Amino acid sequence: MSLRKRLIWVHAAFAVFALAAAVATVYAVRFQVRRAALHFEQHTSEIGHVDSCRGDLQTLDVHLHELISGTRSPDEEFEAEVESTLTRLRDVAQYASVRGSRKRDEFADSIARLQSRINRILAHVQNHDLAAAQALFKTDVESELLGPIDTELGKMHQAIEASRQAGSLELLDRDSKLLALAALIGIAGVALVVTGMLIVRRRLVQPIKKLQAAAQTFAGGALDHRVELPVRDELGELADTMNGMAAALYRSQRKYQGLFENLRDTVVICDRSGDIQECHSGDTNLIVSSHQNCAGQNVFEIWPDWQLHGLGFKDLVVKVLETPNPLRYSDVTITTTEGQVIPVDVVAYRVHYAAEPFVAIVFRNVTERHNLQKTARRADTMEAAVNFARGIAHDFKNLLHSAQVSLDGIRETAEQTETIERATTAIEACRQAANLSRRLTRFSAADEGEPESVQLAETVRIILDALDDDLFEGIDINVSGEPGGCVLMDRDHLTQIVLNLIYNAIDAMPDGGAIDVSVIRASFAHPLTDRPPTPHMLLSIADTGKGIDPAALEHVFEPLYSTKPRSDSGPRGMGLAVVYAAVNHAGGFVQIESAPGNGTTVRVYLPEIPQAARLLNGSEPTRSSTHPNT
Repeated sequence: MSLRKRLIWVHAAFAVFALAAAVATVYAVRFQVRRAALHFEQHTSEIGHVDSCRGDLQTLDVHLHELISGTRSPDEEFEAEVESTLTRLRDVAQYASVRGSRKRDEFADSIARLQSRINRILAHVQNHDLAAAQALFKTDVESELLGPIDTELGKMHQAIEASRQAGSLELLDRDSKLLALAALIGIAGVALVVTGMLIVRRRLVQPIKKLQAAAQTFAGGALDHRVELPVRDELGELADTMNGMAAALYRSQRKYQGLFENLRDTVVICDRSGDIQECHSGDTNLIVSSHQNCAGQNVFEIWPDWQLHGLGFKDLVVKVLETPNPLRYSDVTITTTEGQVIPVDVVAYRVHYAAEPFVAIVFRNVTERHNLQKTARRADTMEAAVNFARGIAHDFKNLLHSAQVSLDGIRETAEQTETIERATTAIEACRQAANLSRRLTRFSAADEGEPESVQLAETVRIILDALDDDLFEGIDINVSGEPGGCVLMDRDHLTQIVLNLIYNAIDAMPDGGAIDVSVIRASFAHPLTDRPPTPHMLLSIADTGKGIDPAALEHVFEPLYSTKPRSDSGPRGMGLAVVYAAVNHAGGFVQIESAPGNGTTVRVYLPEIPQAARLLNGSEPTRSSTHPNT
């Protein structure tokens, strides 16, 4: 049964009961009052008749005394009065059956004898025999009839009065019963009301409270809550509808949270005043670790001095709220509170999910894209330099070969010592030029060398030990390394890497300083790929020299780019380019850190090879095979 029908039945039952109780009470009271009034009226009338008859009887006694004493004549008026008195006595004879009185026939017989005696007295008076009349009156009438009749009338009066009092008591008793009946009706009404209240409370109030509590729970965000009602009426259907709505919202929220929480980008949602409603740091760590959970904070306090194309956060928020279309900014560099400069793309737009619009600011870290672009530009430059070096090396090698053949011929046929010495000097210069040609050939990848298993720490120490001590005049060099780690690469390429980095460090410290060379084993991930970290050998060479300007750091690995003064007569712009090419041939990568006045640190990451590969390629280097190529 539906809730509406239940409530209708409860109200109908209460209305019918109230109407029936009211009608029954009214009719019961009316019946009792009418009955009591009739009894009272009847008893009062009877008492009036009895008292009137007693008065008439006394009057008759007086008139009879007057008659027998001769003071009154037996005229028609006297006879009429006697007849009227006797008639009323006969009427009262019907009350003779009242308790405490004689029987009706005996009372009527007394009245008949009284009438007979009065007639005889009248006859004696009419015959002027007053003595006989007086004797008859005293012996038969006054003592035997008038006195007993008056006594009987007195008993009637008492009996009727007692009956009237009994009726009053009965009325009082009936009043008590009526009160009891009214109390029972009231109790039944209260019970019906209480029953109705319990039904309403169970079927209406409690379900509504549960629905209200469930609505508050849903509003609080607990969409996985479900409301259970013991009834299957309209409120039960409403509960099912609310549960379905909450389930749909829960699925939508989970979908939204899944998308939001798995975004790689950093997302900040704030209102006009800058209070952050939601915040997602993403996996690019643009938000400082202390502000990872920044919901409830103010974006203007987290990044107070942040600027975007001349717009601060406050100006950006206002502009977004006033612009219907999203605002997009590409290749913007921002500086975090930790001092890290990060290139980002920014998209800001309005979002509506409350009474007022909010601002969503999406930061996309494009460092990887910048690195790839930088790598692409460097690759283009390297390719051009490689092609250029390859052509020069080929032509230069041919020219040097022809020159060296001619000089050998001149030296062999010359007779003068001066000519022979000059030819020898020229041949030595050709040999040095040939070495430069070989370097250009290696840089251009024409010569990939012979990769083999090399113990990195031991080989680096041997290379450094082979250098002239005069080279490190005024410089403290510290070498440390973990033995046993091997890499797969050409030994000459490794020698070129170490020598170029050492020479650059020495050139950066003309007034002396310190060089720290270390080799460690650890797991690293290539910065330009998403691959997990793998075992690497890290060769680190750090100096305390003058450092490199940040603008120059972007170009140090480019061929023919040099930070040395143009007046410097030494080799220019090929050292770090050769290092870069050699490390790439070995499958590693290079990172450089430097700041003006704070020295330079170059880190070379080379993949470590497993033990099986070491044994297969042979991992024991010899000191004689690792002399540096000069």
